[in-house]
Amino acid sequence: MLFHSREGLNAIRWQNADFDALSEQAAVAIDRKLRLALYARADRLLVEEQAAVAPLWYRESCQLLQPYVSVPRVPACMLKLKDVVIHPSGE
Repeated sequence: MLFHSREGLNAIRWQNADFDALSEQAAVAIDRKLRLALYARADRLLVEEQAAVAPLWYRESCQLLQPYVSVPRVPACMLKLKDVVIHPSGE
């Protein structure tokens, strides 16, 4: 997770326990609205309250997948093919 205190993608070495907890909760949240709310709260903490980074833009990405393929919701740069699941018989 980007900017998590125990992850390798934290180039600025910023640490915040609340941000870590929010990121961890969002990463496993099944409910889309809850996940987005958790990530939005973490983003506010990182950008507005702590001003650890100043993003130049926010990017959206789209994936076109067959219904029988499951891909974890992570940034494309962090996607590992071992985590992609192809369901047998199109389940």
